Amino acid sequence: MDRCLRAFEEDITEQNLPTDQLAIGQAAERIAEMTGLVLSEDHRSGPRKALDRAILQIRHIR
Repeated sequence: MDRCLRAFEEDITEQNLPTDQLAIGQAAERIAEMTGLVLSEDHRSGPRKALDRAILQIRHIR
């Protein structure tokens, strides 16, 4: 782990986006801004977003 963290601090010189204090949506918006992408508006309700996120997490259980 220390080797990986050190690589992010010293070896990887591209843009860095600290996400510790960002919500998922905020991180996605910042990445889109940094890369020049335009995000489509999300019309899902809060509960639907939570359900979609839970389904995605379940699908990635190994």
